[in-house]
Formats: sequence, C-alpha cells, structure tokens
Amino acid sequence: MTPNGKIDRKALPSPLSGGGLDVEEYVAPRTETEKALAAIWQEVLDIERVGIHDNFFDLGGHSLLGTWVMAKIKRELEANVTLRSLFEAPTIEQLAEMLDGDSGKEECVPEIPVRASGEVPPLSITQQRLWYLDQLDVETLVYNLPAAFRIKGELDTDALQRSFNEIVNRHEILRTTFQWHEDNPVQVISDSLEIELPVENLQDVPEQDRDAKLMPLLQAEADRPFSLADGPLIRVKLFRLDDQEHVLFFMPHHIVFDGWSFDILLDELSVLYGAYSRGQGSPLAPLSLQYADYAVWHRQWLQGDELRRQLDYWLEQLTGTLPVLDVPTDHPRPAIQTYNGSGELLSFSQSQVEALTKLGREEGATLYMVFLAAYAALLSRYSGQDDIIIGSPISGRDRPGVDKLIGFFVNTLVLRIKIDNSKDFHALLKSVRDTCLSAFSHQDTPFEQLVEELNITRDMSRNPVFQTLFMFQDVRNRDMTLGDMKLGQVNIHRSGVATDLDLWIKETRDGLVVGLEYNTDLFDPATIKAFLEHYKSLLDGIISDAHQTIAELPVLGKAEQRLLLTDWNATALTYPATAGIHDLIAAQADRTPDAVAVGFEAQQLSYRELDQKANQLAHHLQSLGVGPDVLVGVSLERSEQMLIAVLGVLKAGGAYVPMDPEYPKERLAYMLEHSGVPVLLSESATLERLPEHQAQVVCLDSDWGRISSLSTDRPSVAVRPEQLAYVIYTSGSTGKPKGVQVPHGAAVNFLSSMAERPGLTAEDVLLAVTTLSFDIAVLELYLPLTVGGRVEIASREVAGDGEQLLAKLQEINATVMQATPATWRMLLAAGWEGAEGFKVLAGGEALPRDLVNELIDRTGGVWNMYGPTETTVWSTCEFVTEKEGPMLIGKPIGNTRVYVLDENMQPVPVGVPGELYIGGDGVTRGYLNAAELTEERFVKDPFGEAPQGRLYRTGDQVKYHPDGRLEYLTRLDNQVKIR
Repeated sequence: MTPNGKIDRKALPSPLSGGGLDVEEYVAPRTETEKALAAIWQEVLDIERVGIHDNFFDLGGHSLLGTWVMAKIKRELEANVTLRSLFEAPTIEQLAEMLDGDSGKEECVPEIPVRASGEVPPLSITQQRLWYLDQLDVETLVYNLPAAFRIKGELDTDALQRSFNEIVNRHEILRTTFQWHEDNPVQVISDSLEIELPVENLQDVPEQDRDAKLMPLLQAEADRPFSLADGPLIRVKLFRLDDQEHVLFFMPHHIVFDGWSFDILLDELSVLYGAYSRGQGSPLAPLSLQYADYAVWHRQWLQGDELRRQLDYWLEQLTGTLPVLDVPTDHPRPAIQTYNGSGELLSFSQSQVEALTKLGREEGATLYMVFLAAYAALLSRYSGQDDIIIGSPISGRDRPGVDKLIGFFVNTLVLRIKIDNSKDFHALLKSVRDTCLSAFSHQDTPFEQLVEELNITRDMSRNPVFQTLFMFQDVRNRDMTLGDMKLGQVNIHRSGVATDLDLWIKETRDGLVVGLEYNTDLFDPATIKAFLEHYKSLLDGIISDAHQTIAELPVLGKAEQRLLLTDWNATALTYPATAGIHDLIAAQADRTPDAVAVGFEAQQLSYRELDQKANQLAHHLQSLGVGPDVLVGVSLERSEQMLIAVLGVLKAGGAYVPMDPEYPKERLAYMLEHSGVPVLLSESATLERLPEHQAQVVCLDSDWGRISSLSTDRPSVAVRPEQLAYVIYTSGSTGKPKGVQVPHGAAVNFLSSMAERPGLTAEDVLLAVTTLSFDIAVLELYLPLTVGGRVEIASREVAGDGEQLLAKLQEINATVMQATPATWRMLLAAGWEGAEGFKVLAGGEALPRDLVNELIDRTGGVWNMYGPTETTVWSTCEFVTEKEGPMLIGKPIGNTRVYVLDENMQPVPVGVPGELYIGGDGVTRGYLNAAELTEERFVKDPFGEAPQGRLYRTGDQVKYHPDGRLEYLTRLDNQVKIR
C-alpha cells in the first residue's frame, strides 16, 4: 500500500510468474501525450503512478474501463481513437506513439449541459423500456437489484441512516418517480426525501440458526415489488445479529440504478459514515450534473447522422434471419414470456482465473472475452446451433461528468457469435475479441431503438433479439468498507429474470464467482447446476489444451461422463452365445415335448412335432446346398408352415430372407436380385405372385410329401455366434431397401434379454400379428418358444381387421401381444376391453400419449419398445404405467450400450437432445451389400474397444432423463453425414 492508502500495483508479484517479481523498470512519462495518458490511467484505474512500459490490462484494466479511457482521450486529447486502439497499443509508450502519429482529430466529445430550470425531464431511452415493461406487469421483480452486506464491528445506526439520506439528497435520481405528463412518461423529482432504516432484531435466535433465519427474510425483502409512480425506488433495512454483527439490505429498482452505481454508493456510504460517526460534516463535493441532465441531453444528441451511423453498423451485423436460441428446457415454454426467476452459483479458483487470464493475453483478449467465448461455445453445444446471439450490458458511461452519478446508464450490446466446431478455442476467442471491440465502438445505439429499427416479428414467449445475457463485473477495486469496518457480500438471488438465462461473473479480490439466473418456468434447479458444472468443465478443458477443437472440448465432468458412458450401460447379461435360435427352441422341445408350441386356426403343433417337421425340412435344404451363411428366401402366407420354414432354414445352417408375398413385384424382384438367394421356400398359391427369378423353389405344400419322408433327427450343424440367422430388408424410406444381416449371437442375446424383461413364461400365449418381413416378428415367433409358451399365428385377414383380431384374442385366451400403435388403435376401436395383467408390447413407431393412456386403463401398463432393425429388433424398453409425462423408451436391454451424441460424436449432457447411437452384442453384421456401408451408419465406438466395438447411428433424436431413461424426441434428417 502507498502512504495514502492506494495499492501500488507495480510492487505486486505477477500473478502469472509463480509469485516472483516480474516487473519492468519504471520509466516515467516523458512527452506531453505520455503524461496526459498516464494521468487518465491513474484516474480510471485508481493507482498511484504509471510508467510508459506499463500495460493497461496488466494494471487491472479491462474492456469496460477501456471504453471510459477512450472517452477521456477523445475529450481531453481530441484524438481519433477506438477501444481497438487500446488493445493494439496497450502501453503508455505504444498508445502515445499511435496518437502522436495520427494527424486526424475528432470533434471534441460534447459536455453534458445542465437542463433548463423548470424543465420536466423525460425518461432516458433506456429507462423508457423498463417503464413500459412495468406497465405490462406491475408486480414484476425482474428489475429489483437486491444486495446485502455483512458488517462486523460496532455500528452507529444513526450515522448509517444519515449517510443514506445524504446520498439520496446528492442524487436526484434516488428521489425520482415516473408519471404521466402530457401523454408521455416523465421523471418527477422530489425536492427532498427521507428514507427510513428499519431494524429487525435476530439476537434472540440461537447463533447457529441465525443465518438459516436470515436468508428467507432477505429473500422476502428482495421479492417486494416497487411502484414506479409512488416510490421511493430504493429500500434499506438492517438486520441485527448481535451487538457486533449486522446485515445491511439495500435494494434499488434498476430504473434508477445500475452496477456502476453500486460502486458509487459504496464509496460515498463509506466516506459519509466515517465522517458522520466521528461527528463531522459531509466531505463530498457537490455534483455538477444530475441523471435528468443526462436524459435530456442524450435524447437530443442521439439524432440524425450520429444515430444513423451507429444503426447502420448494427443492422449490418444483424442481417438475415436472427437465430433464436434453442437451449432445451425442462418445461414447455409459456405462450407469454414470464419473468419468474432464481439462480445458482459457482466459484473458480485463483489458479483457474490466472490460467484463463494468461490465455486471453495470448490473443490480446480480456478475461471478459475468454468467459464470453466459452459461454457461446457451451450454448452451441447445448443447442446444436452455430449462430449464437448474446446480450451483454455495457456501462454507458463514456461521457464526461457521468462517472460519479448514480443512475441507469447501462446499454445492452447485441453480440452475434459464429461457432465453427472444427476450429480451436484460440480461433473462437480471436473472433469474439473482434466482435466485442467492434460492438464497443458502436455502443451508443440504445438497444430499444435497435429493436424498433430491426422491425422483427415479435414472439411474445421470448425476449426480442437475444434470449440470454452475459454480464462481467470486475469488482476487485470495490471498496468494501463502511468507515473503518469491512463489508462482506451476502449473495441474494433475484426472483425475476429478464431472459431465459442470465449469466453473470464477478471478479473479486478473493476469486471469481459465476452466477446463473434462470427462468423457473423453463428450467429446474438441477439442470442449471449441471449447466454451470459443464461451463466449468469446458473452461477446464480450455485451460488444459486450448488447441482442441470446439467440438472436442469436454463438457461433461469425469463423474458424469462415467455415469453416461459406463454406469448406465452396465447391462451385462449371461446368455448362451454359442447357441443358435433353433438351439434354444430345440432345448425347450426336449423339456416339454408334448406342450402346444404353435397354433394356427384349427391347427396345433406340439414342441416335438414342430421340431421334427423343421428337422425334415432342414435335411432337404442341406441336400440343396444350404449351409452356414447361405441365404434362403421365404415367401409364404401366415400359417404354422411359415414357422416350420424359418426353423428349417436355421437348422440347416442357413439364413432366411423373408419376402412377403403381398409386397409389390418390383420390391420382391429387387430383393431376389439383391440377395441372390439360391433357394426359395414358397407354396403353390403364392408362386404366381412372384416375379421372375433364378432361385430353386421348394413348395411346402406340393413338395411336402417327399420332405416328410426324411429323417426327423436334428441335423448336426455347428453354429457360430457371427453366423447369419436371417437377412431382413429395411423399409427403404431413405432410399432403396437394405438387407440387414442379423447373426445368431445378436438374435439369441435379444431373446435372452426379452425373456427377462418384459419377460414371458410357459403360461403365456402370444398372438403373433406381424408380417415376417418386419423384424419384430422375431420376438413373436421365437420368444414364447424359448420359455415353453405358445405362439398363435393370426392370418393376414385376422391381423388386419379389428373385430376379427378381438375375437381371436378372446378365443385363444391370449396373455400378450406385440403390435404397432396403428394395430392397437384398431383393436381399441373394435371395442377391446383389455384384461388385468395382459402384456401390451408396442413399438415400430412413436407411441402417442393418448393411446398409451387408453391401454393403461385396460391393462395397467404398456411396454414401449424401441430399436432399429440394424441393432436386432428392440434395443431399449420401458414399462409405462403413469398417464402423464413424456413418452420414454427406457433403458438399454442386455449387453447393449446406448450413447446420446452430438453431430461431432461427443456425448451430450442429461436433458440435451442428441442423436442415439447403439452398440453391443445386438449390433448386426451390417448390410448385405458392402457398398451400402458408405453411408457410415455403422461407426467405430469412440469410447473404447468394448466387445463388438461398433456403433449403429440411428438417425433418431433422444435425450437422457436424470435417472438414465431415454425420451424419444423426433426423427432427424434422414440424410446421414459422412465423417
């Protein structure tokens, strides 16, 4: 400290040098320009001396103080400078050389005149917007600015109250209300105003309980609205904790106060209290200007060419369709914007701040710019948008005479930031720096006039132009004293918030605090806490390696990443990996040979009969050359013969290719040619519907006499897990149908998992209604047979008619059915009343809430099943019993991994939409034609070489819920990007 109590910053160790002195030798200013600049820096930075080699930013300067410096240089030196000049020439010597070499002179920045006596002052342009918003919602708390300070020491309450009243007497704006006058709102300034300092005594509260008692009282004070017409627009209250400890609550309305005003208030309060408590008079000099003088002048000055020049810049920056920030919310957005708010806090260590400061210096950027760039990057990761608009308040005090005034000078800048995920953070920071410097050079355009000029279509559910604010306050030099006593900040959250998200940062002498205030009608506290942690993770990643691309910067902390990638994928399930589908059914046939396995209309087959008939067909197929990975077409109508056919193919070692005879001939022709099946199983009635082909046909009706003479013993075929079980063609909605190759291991894993959840038993009777060409038929035909249950096959006519389907369910006493939502609607329309305990399995398309609720009423619950063909039927499932809330698709089935990733294949946080990727034992061998893999639906697992280290990219957008369950959102763009 210097003798007069100021900090000698040059004597301090460099925060970036590990504590050792790293100071250039002091060289005093030499030229008149250097001396003038040094005097300006000393005043603005409140330091004792400045040498010509001192760097403005090393001395504690930042961009907001820089705007004040530039205003003083313009006025006192009549120099043509912008804030960019200070960034390019940050030392006294460099800046003086720049100024001396610049022959251009600017017109002197005009002095603000005192308004004419008796003139009724209008509202300033910035005040006017707040006034209009207050008229729309007189109870709003958005613009309450609560603050609280802990005071330790012997407090003179009379001196404190007198100090507040002297400040009110000095600053007209604190005696101002806002009323109508000749069809316009105006400032009405009272000649005098005496404010009370009520005291609430908490001394009777046990010491350990006082803070718990105090905080709700402070919050209650913060939640009291103001009346702009009646005033007063400031409130103070004192809470006495004991004789030596008090908490001072102070709250103004934003229309008369801003962040800079807090510094003025604290400075004046400390000086006045010190004088009054010693019985002295006020040492403060009278003010030459008042806020109303500024309001009158500003409206007159910002006219004509000056306003046009500033507006043209902003209109150029905001051309085209303005992006609307789409951060995922926890609750639906109300049709009319609400302002209900709360907040959460996060702190940064001094070492983190120092590292980020050093990083900023490398790009000639301030800490404000570093945190802003990181905030834009995080918003981009949350929203998936690369064009982000952020509002950022600026002091608005770049005119002579206003730096000592309390009032509402703040303007809001609109910062449009483009994010290129392929570039590193250094590139983003450079871009943000340029954006900020240009914006600071055009800061005089009131945001309110810009909104009018843009003439955008208003969305009443959102703030215009930007939906988030970013605020940075450097309060390291704030004098937190009251006379000789130290003040400690007590954090209070505002209960009103102007946008969806307001991020504020305070750099104090003790470190850096980040606060995120949020709209409580949109977000839950847990989401906001997670957002702040992700912000910190991102900044930690930047500190670790700022050369990472924006896409690679970590958002998830290690614990959350482990939860999403590992813990929620802990789905290990033991299953007979070396067995084939037919082996599972054969084992059940050995256990219950006489139990009914399959029924179709009047026909029924026992497990023994089904097994033997399939064995006979398998021997015949082997004689035709069918063996491992040999494809066999199956084009049959629905009957018990269809089940015999597919089991026969599997027992022969081959893989079946279902070809629904009702498909158009063009599709069947494509499938036959594309798959190249050498053998085709059919029947006489369907042969004429098939296109020309080269396959050898086996007619199961006309050829069965010969087949039935073959051995009923099981063929001896060793099955490998990777051996094909079937090839099923996709719908072709994204182009030509693709043949998905499903191996036995994937199918057996699927059946084993389904046997546990949703679970079937030997008592179950499943009515199969799905075409064999749709992969969910795998569950219908095989799952009951692996647990000793019975499968009843519905004919095509029954499956397509609600009344016949209802009759069939009742006839066979079915206990479970799997179907698409369309089929379930058809059944309900036919009058199905359901049954308690009936298993409803629904999937194949998004499940509507109204349908689910009807089914819950009739059965008690619905299994919502999800999965692409390429990951073997179903990959996740959820038992839905609640009739409200989002439709969840649940958690992964056995030996299945699911990841929710952004477009750069980075995991997204809980609650943030991303694309679903699926890995594990259910991922198939790919498509039949290897050339079709160029779409890269199958990608390498970037999170470790787990078993079957491939992922399938689903093209579906989902998000995680906090308990690990997935919510299906929408189908993404069908076009798959090449990586």
